[in-house]
Amino acid sequence: MIELLYDDVERHGEAIRSRLELAAGDVLADGKFELVQENGLTLEVDWGAGGEYADGRAAVVGSGVRSDR
Repeated sequence: MIELLYDDVERHGEAIRSRLELAAGDVLADGKFELVQENGLTLEVDWGAGGEYADGRAAVVGSGVRSDR
C-alpha cells in the first residue's frame, strides 16, 4: 500500500513538472502565459516580449536563427 502511495506521488510530481515545461514554452513562444480554468484558476500574464526584436524583426524561438539572416 505504501508503495502505491509513493508511485502516485511520483506521477503527480511528473505531471507538475510537465505542466511547468509547457508554461515555460508558452512564455518563450510569445511572451505571454495564460492559465484558463485549471483547477478553478484563470490568469494571464504578458511580459511584453512578443517574439520580436525592438526594431520589429521577428525572432524565431528555439532555433537560434534570426529572420534577418
